[in-house]
Amino acid sequence: MKSLFTMLMLLLAQWAHAQIVTAGQAGFELVAGANITFSDAQAGAASRTYMGLTGELASILSAEEQTAVQSLVATHGASCWVGGSDAAVEGEWRWQDGTQFWQGNFGGSAVGGMYNNWGAGEPNDAGGDEDGLTVGTTGLWNDYTTTLTQTCYVVRYNLALLPVPATQPLGLWLMMLAMAALGGYYLTRKAAI
Repeated sequence: MKSLFTMLMLLLAQWAHAQIVTAGQAGFELVAGANITFSDAQAGAASRTYMGLTGELASILSAEEQTAVQSLVATHGASCWVGGSDAAVEGEWRWQDGTQFWQGNFGGSAVGGMYNNWGAGEPNDAGGDEDGLTVGTTGLWNDYTTTLTQTCYVVRYNLALLPVPATQPLGLWLMMLAMAALGGYYLTRKAAI
């Protein structure tokens, strides 16, 4: 019984470690810090885990996912790094997995109908070196110099890889499971006394 109790406590600790906002089969987490470059954000996102899933700097594939990311960024109050970049080939905006979502600078176009939410006049590659993607508190996207810093980045977790349905009630399901286990543990301990 002790191992079940320990396992449930570890599961709950992992569940409670961060605010994860879900959208479909994606979970998003905002990580705040100081002086975070784009490469720092990439490395930081890849080192994070949630319920056994490895994170990546966030891609935003739909309006629903945009709303989830925007809710996190608005709470933080400053623009945050997400996983889009055109560093490999100027004007070919790609997510961390290599999927191209935008071609060109301002006046360009979405590739294959991919979702985008660029701010007015973006991407503009100001100074010729804006190769990283940020999301502002209003949710609009901006290209930004990757060697300059932000105070946060957004991590994406692929919840489709979880063994249980990864919808918003997941946290409630875990809490009910933990409460049932703790109740059983308490009754077992009480009966042994």
